[in-house]
Amino acid sequence: MKYFSRKPALIVSILFKKKGAVGGMAQRFSLVGAKLIESGANVELLATRSLGDEFGFEAGARIHLIEDTERNIPFRSWFLLCFLLVKVAFGRYRQVHIAGAGRLLKPILLAARISRTRTSCTFASRTLEMASYGRDADRRRWVELLDSVDAIDVLNPGHDLDRWKDKISVSPCSFPSKKDSLGEFSGGSKDVLAVFCGALEKNKNPLLALDIVLDYWQAYGSVTKLVIFGKGVLETEVRDRMEQINKQVGVEVARFGNFECFSETLQAANVFFSLQELDNYPSQAAMEGMLMGCKVIATDEGDTRLLLPESEPLNAVVRSRDAKDFISYLRLANEDLRPSIENANHIQRNHNLERFSNYLASFLGERSE
Repeated sequence: MKYFSRKPALIVSILFKKKGAVGGMAQRFSLVGAKLIESGANVELLATRSLGDEFGFEAGARIHLIEDTERNIPFRSWFLLCFLLVKVAFGRYRQVHIAGAGRLLKPILLAARISRTRTSCTFASRTLEMASYGRDADRRRWVELLDSVDAIDVLNPGHDLDRWKDKISVSPCSFPSKKDSLGEFSGGSKDVLAVFCGALEKNKNPLLALDIVLDYWQAYGSVTKLVIFGKGVLETEVRDRMEQINKQVGVEVARFGNFECFSETLQAANVFFSLQELDNYPSQAAMEGMLMGCKVIATDEGDTRLLLPESEPLNAVVRSRDAKDFISYLRLANEDLRPSIENANHIQRNHNLERFSNYLASFLGERSE
């Protein structure tokens, strides 16, 4: 595909390392920005050094990286930010798309307002409650952003953003940011192992994952080990619950995982728990688990069923928060330790970078032939 837009679009995808730089939305839009630039689209990307290092792209004429691997942001990064804000204020971009801006949000919106540059953002949740983790201050920030921009990219067809329906475009897919897949690892069976990955927040239900493996042991007398990846306000409570369960069972049932071993853990795991209160579609971590052949056991919320192929009978979507209602599905999954080829193929076909990049290019006003 050839592109010939006159002015560039600017994608802003920032999440600083000290706040967990490799986060879902920041990951995806750094990757898609670099992909569009590589394909010849008239796009620029503002991201952070840690994201560039994670995904192997360097700063250049169209890729601008803020240094976040040093203790303090250096002068050259402040100069870069000021330079880009001036360009926005003087109307040098056809559109500014915000997929993570932090404290830069208000200066960017002000600069765009001065030049009347079109602005847009991505809303990567189904509901405002989900996006704000139930926090009033975060909800107000989201409402302010959604009111301010001219266009909104939404990942969930079942969103609750009717107030902004005239601005909304629903993307056809998402995509896993990690490139590891089942085909890159040697075959063989899975372990009796489950993975939970997500912010340790109430609406993600990490404690439910722990209750499931405990109730499974109590019901069937066998252990399904659980590895939890994540940080958040419930970390101490999750750690205490882990210790209680491990002491009760007499072996290490549950532990925290090291993100450097995430792909290897998914390779070994047979089940991925996706237990959110409001939706599991399109969970970044769940897609990565599926790509590695994990079966998915999920709460029945929102658009969750859209993520899972009907061809995999060992996936389960459960309308409950009682751990006992999940254990029969975990037992079925544990009886078949073969990787789920159906889940891996479903993600590769339907949720891939190429498909999302084509959509975003059009959303950003990129003209093509």
